[in-house]
Amino acid sequence: MLLPHWPKHVSERLGIKLGLDRMAEILERIGNPHKKLPPVIHVAGTNGKGSTVAFLSSILRCASYKIHSYTSPHLIRFNERIVLAGHEVEDHILYKAIEKCRLACHDMDVTFFEGTTAVAFLLFSTIEADILILETGLGGRLDATNIIESPMASVITPISMDHMQYLGETIEQIAFEKAGIIKNNLCVMSWQLDVVKNLLRDKCLKLGVKAISMGEDYDFQLTSDGDLYFSDSNSVLNVGKPSLLGVHQYINASTAVATIKSLNLQIDDASIRNGIESARWDGRMQKISTGPLSLILAQNSELWLDGAHNIHGIQMLSVNIAELNKKEKKDTYLIYGSITGKEIGAFVECLYGKICAAFTVKIPSSPISDDSRRLRDIFISHGIESEAFDEINDIFELCARISAQKSIRVIVCGSLYLVGYVLSLNK
Repeated sequence: MLLPHWPKHVSERLGIKLGLDRMAEILERIGNPHKKLPPVIHVAGTNGKGSTVAFLSSILRCASYKIHSYTSPHLIRFNERIVLAGHEVEDHILYKAIEKCRLACHDMDVTFFEGTTAVAFLLFSTIEADILILETGLGGRLDATNIIESPMASVITPISMDHMQYLGETIEQIAFEKAGIIKNNLCVMSWQLDVVKNLLRDKCLKLGVKAISMGEDYDFQLTSDGDLYFSDSNSVLNVGKPSLLGVHQYINASTAVATIKSLNLQIDDASIRNGIESARWDGRMQKISTGPLSLILAQNSELWLDGAHNIHGIQMLSVNIAELNKKEKKDTYLIYGSITGKEIGAFVECLYGKICAAFTVKIPSSPISDDSRRLRDIFISHGIESEAFDEINDIFELCARISAQKSIRVIVCGSLYLVGYVLSLNK
């Protein structure tokens, strides 16, 4: 569905630092829907927000809770962002909500994310649910979603260096922005660097908030066959094999379990296990095994998609490549595209010796895509063979020829916009 056009003066810059006064005015004009929401679990962080939301939603649905969720960005359809009682919002319902917000705010300078959040809150307030799982945009403190005054829990996923032009140039500054969602209730912290953990715990201490921290209040272990064991001060629980692949998903799954158990929602162990084993979150270490793209490579070769787009995400991708090779060694080729403004030198260093080559490409239909030739030159400068392309189909054709000679692993990464485009090709 194409969104209706906001007035010409509307800014569509994503994630720009803005105060919450305008968000409050937007919401007041449409009846203050943010004051009529179900209990909120608010999720911020740099990496793993969406996966943690997916695990939380899945566990709660398995326990027969009606769940709203709000995430960003979408991969293929805008409707993915707004899930109402377990179902993506339908086009006609979404259109009516957008029109109501647009007409109410026709004389205001509304950013894309503010408008989207207002639409989501309006919908969440009109359809019954037990819990709303709310993901921030880029930040936290000044994020449009932070208009929520009293969430039942604030969840902070791993924080690393990303979006520095908006959030700050040091890890402490970025953590300060993310910590802005911590209110007067429970705070669950995922794995964090020590400097970030200390900052978050200090914020909780000042607010008198109970802090649940990975490595101190809860932890996890893996068995040789991939089962995840969650442990806290009260119990040890086998929650099975997370449906989302990659080493980092054990962290995200554990954070979701810690949140559920800390909220004392009286959810049985079977629902937790079923939720962890059935969660779905496309584009994150996703193996393409069905659809037209699954037929591109020769037999025994693999095509993967991963939204890794910052230093922590690429580090995890590097670890995941190593883990995949432990199970079955294959030469690995990267298809890489990213938006402008990314300093990818540190990313590339993580991949040296892990991949055979990187094929860089302009992200189709993206006005902010980085130049594929600039990206190619960065890979080459770090000792990685690379070639630039204008069309991703040309890369797939090359990979198909390579796979006819040997069994390979191809991974598309660098931007969720690129991953979303590839997913759209597989429909």
